[in-house]
Amino acid sequence: MRPAVITGRVVGPHGAPLTQVHVAAVHYDTSNGFRHLYEVMSADTDDRGIYRLFGLDPGSYFVVAKPDVEDLFDDFSFSSYSDAPHIERAIRSATVVNPARPGMPPTIAFQPPPDQDFDMAPSGFLPTYAPSAMSPDDATVVTVAGNEERTGVDIAARAIPTSIVRVEVTTPVDPRTRISAWLLNDDRSTQGDTSCMVESCGSFRFRDVPPGTYTILAILSASYGQPPLADEQKLWGQTRVTVGGEPVVRINLSLQAPRSISGIVAFDMSQRPDLTKRVLTVRAQPAADTRSLSLPNGPLQAKVTADGRFTIAGVPAGRYYLYIDGPYHVKSAEVGRQDTLDFPLDFPGDRDLTDAVLTITDKRTELNGTLTDSSGQPALGYSILVAPTDSRYWCRGSSRRFDTVPVELDGRFSVARLPSGSYQLAVVADPEPGWSGDPEFLRAIARTSVMVIIPDGGKVTQNLRVK
Repeated sequence: MRPAVITGRVVGPHGAPLTQVHVAAVHYDTSNGFRHLYEVMSADTDDRGIYRLFGLDPGSYFVVAKPDVEDLFDDFSFSSYSDAPHIERAIRSATVVNPARPGMPPTIAFQPPPDQDFDMAPSGFLPTYAPSAMSPDDATVVTVAGNEERTGVDIAARAIPTSIVRVEVTTPVDPRTRISAWLLNDDRSTQGDTSCMVESCGSFRFRDVPPGTYTILAILSASYGQPPLADEQKLWGQTRVTVGGEPVVRINLSLQAPRSISGIVAFDMSQRPDLTKRVLTVRAQPAADTRSLSLPNGPLQAKVTADGRFTIAGVPAGRYYLYIDGPYHVKSAEVGRQDTLDFPLDFPGDRDLTDAVLTITDKRTELNGTLTDSSGQPALGYSILVAPTDSRYWCRGSSRRFDTVPVELDGRFSVARLPSGSYQLAVVADPEPGWSGDPEFLRAIARTSVMVIIPDGGKVTQNLRVK
């Protein structure tokens, strides 16, 4: 089967063809329980404004054009676009000067407008989805089959500017520090996150911000070449902002000292390890739904003392999983009644947390079995998917309750170290990447899967047969 083709034309606000504009076929992909728009194929428009996206698998797509500001406004620069109303008023009120020589055009003279605030220039423009939509929700879905060439998928690009979010830091800080800041979008399907870093701690800005609701997170760290900050100096700040298409959104942000997460490591083992000779480290890992930020102050971790206690200092507000780095298997990481290995800890950052209990075990669960065909022979070329039956785990971004194992040449398969609980086993020939975070896929395989119960530290055998 030949792949599919989507082709069409991109025009500007006045109907003129737009050349060398980036056009892409995108579709939704699910990762860690969240839908993201994923670019499958792209091409630039030619001198007629025509694009051609080829090599597409059969399926459904959105087609999006991403013109630059120069494409939409006939090579106006950001500055001239910002000054255009002032210039137009000056031209209308100016005196016409006759040409100095025959054949030359008349001219006008006027005082140029004062320099405008850099922030008042448009930072960029939103991409346009076919036929002329600003978001996938309002766009046309283009479905193609193998060997099909879909023509006439035209895009009328619209000039809807994005915004600048300017943040003023109101807390006095040491000038030898710098701020790392993130703008985190509530809608993770259509827009990624934005980050910036400033050496002078006064203000910073995010450009090209589409309408939406965001969280601003800022963390203070030492400037390059300066000694690391003490824990009490690692200030952070967080606030919410809603952007509705304004040229500039101004936000004040105050910084505060981060708090700590502390607790104890327990041992469900036949022999407790000697912590004076064995180094264990407890780590707070940002959850997938908080974008797993690369914190400038280094990893959030602490060594476990000889009596089993730990304190992770300098933890900003966020959602975290608690892990232990070391050779041992972590059975649970509970805060209150919540196991943070499965469901991330909501850490408000306004007070210390002191009741974390992480349990290490040497009890090992095992799930074994064989996969055979209808004649009883090993069924080769398959993989076994293991997923929890409880749908609460499906969108949490945790991978410890999911696994994919290939079937060996003798038909055997084996899965180790699954937490105790109820699981479904499914047989597939070619598992898609990211399947463990796709609730729709997990609901689909549940109809043909086999359920098993794995007890704490137990070994279970489950044989399977393909028809």
